[in-house]
Amino acid sequence: MVFKVGDIVSFVNDTGKGKILKISGNEALILNEFGFELNYPLKYLVHCPEKEKYFLNEAFEQQQIKNKQLSEKKKAKLSKKNQKSQSILEVDLHIEAISKDYQRLSNAEIIQKQVLHFKKILNHAMRQKIKNIVFIHGKGQGVLKAEIQHTLLSFKNIKFYDADEKRYGNGATELIINYGD
Repeated sequence: MVFKVGDIVSFVNDTGKGKILKISGNEALILNEFGFELNYPLKYLVHCPEKEKYFLNEAFEQQQIKNKQLSEKKKAKLSKKNQKSQSILEVDLHIEAISKDYQRLSNAEIIQKQVLHFKKILNHAMRQKIKNIVFIHGKGQGVLKAEIQHTLLSFKNIKFYDADEKRYGNGATELIINYGD
């Protein structure tokens, strides 16, 4: 498929849509529907149907205007905001916490469920503008942690690291999401 800057696309292996901002080699810089920029391989993108393009283009433009307005308001309230303590969203990704029938699942199905739950919560957190999240994935063999970190690498506005060992042990990843405040 041939893509160009401004195309509205959806993701083959992920939920959501985005607008291509830049193309470099085999990757595109995408502005997703939540206002975040992320790099995505071109081979995992598909064009949105024509009937969706007008609506989505308009929605992206409105989101960019809204983001600018919010950013200006937040700068004005920065001192008040710094005084408030921020809460951290804690999400348990252990299979027992997200699935009742986990005992019949294979290891691959368990990881798949956990990764889908992680992505769902991350998207929700972005919509709610939550800045700090701790995903508790457990120590295990590190497969889930690796999947989470692989996903997070595509987001330029998310920093992540091992969460506080005293509080969470060795099996948690903490995210800080920068919304351009």
